[in-house]
Amino acid sequence: MAHRTCRPHRRDEALVFLMLLLCAGYFVPRAGRGDWNATARADLVFAVVDRGVLWIDHYHENTGDKAYFEGHYYPVGSIGPSLLALPAYLVLKPILALPPLARRLDRSEAAIRAEPIPPGGHRDATPRERLAMLVMTLVAVSVPSAVLGVVVYRLACRLVPRDTDALAVALIYGLATVAFPYSKAMFQHQVSAFGAFVGFYLLWRVAREEAALWRLWVAGVLFGLATISEYPVAPFLLLLVLWAWRELPRPGVLHRVAWGALPLGLLFAAYNWVIFHTPFPAGYRYHVEYHAVYEQGFMGFTGPTWAALYGITVSPYRGLFFLSPVLLLSLPGLLLLWRDPRLRSTAVLVALLLAGFLLYVASYLFWSGGDTVGPRFLVPLVPFLMLPLARAWSEWSPHGVGRVVLWGLVLVSGFNVWVQSIADQQYPPYEFRGEVVTNPTTQWALPLLREGDVALNFGHWLGLRGLATLLPLAAGAALIVLATVRGRPRES
Repeated sequence: MAHRTCRPHRRDEALVFLMLLLCAGYFVPRAGRGDWNATARADLVFAVVDRGVLWIDHYHENTGDKAYFEGHYYPVGSIGPSLLALPAYLVLKPILALPPLARRLDRSEAAIRAEPIPPGGHRDATPRERLAMLVMTLVAVSVPSAVLGVVVYRLACRLVPRDTDALAVALIYGLATVAFPYSKAMFQHQVSAFGAFVGFYLLWRVAREEAALWRLWVAGVLFGLATISEYPVAPFLLLLVLWAWRELPRPGVLHRVAWGALPLGLLFAAYNWVIFHTPFPAGYRYHVEYHAVYEQGFMGFTGPTWAALYGITVSPYRGLFFLSPVLLLSLPGLLLLWRDPRLRSTAVLVALLLAGFLLYVASYLFWSGGDTVGPRFLVPLVPFLMLPLARAWSEWSPHGVGRVVLWGLVLVSGFNVWVQSIADQQYPPYEFRGEVVTNPTTQWALPLLREGDVALNFGHWLGLRGLATLLPLAAGAALIVLATVRGRPRES
């Protein structure tokens, strides 16, 4: 049975983009001791631009997420976020070198570097590093994440009859799932999600709507970016290509995807070859802090366990569906997609992605992801779950009881995600005040927020304190809604 779909509206796209960018960009990225992962990626940018080298010896004391190989320190893992951030720092560097600003930053940096670092500890980030990370995160992660939200809206419009449903799904994705905390940090996961899902959208345009073939080249570049940002996603990208091969009347044109992905793949191989003398990513093998983990099995992968599967799905600790119970709608949504013959292959694709990601992360010894919000290794999966969620939302939101249940799930999801994302200057830890943390919302985030410990944001720079620092964010969000909703065309 044919299913009527809606048309995307520019005002809705503007609302999604501006809202997601505002909420992610309002918070100053954690740095130094507060975020090893992002700091190590920023250190690589500093090393390349300021010193013309690939090692981070001059900066490594601010992070534990590093490898030591042949006398030098290197950031472990992928280079995608660093590659996107590099142009932003090139533009920012001359501004930071302006004499009045440079003198002030130099004094602050000297004071921080003079502080003794305890054994096994790490120094805090300098003001120069914080400013640079703010700009780099905005360009490399927050803007792509906002664009990703727009693409979720566009693809949802192809699945539901009402554009307001597609708009709700896009905002839920950006603000009430694990996508939000990683839209404001220079981690690899959201960059990989951007490359994978936007690339899939371009495949959809060509396969389902006979769009111009140049989009396949761009999809290849995006898949290349997704791979060099989070290389375990590569097998899942192959699933997307196989889906397109089945959908395209002339599957031979897909060679354009491979050619588009090749340059970034070769760049990543060359990077690893220069450092580790292998074209494959080997940094984790030499990890300073966690090398023992990566010596087990195959780089820390030993096979799935029930404890890990529980941990990343429904546990209060790192469960995707506990953090955002609204994502549970994607499960019945898969059945609804399956019932539509046009979307049956899409339902199979998303089901395979869901099963594959769960199997992949549950096989990893470090499945918890350390100090983090939610199951961060599942972040690239989440935009794909929004497709079946959109169909379930569309089916149930017109009904009174269904609407109450749906918005209840949204409120719980948004509450969980936001309190964990904006509490403290660090991420939810393993232990807090002498107690093992099993539920970061109740045991860590809420106690800190009650004490007024809110993550650094622009409200602090205005002299506000505690939860009051969120008032300018609320005002900005209200202005965006008023500016974009006014004059919005009515649904047919």
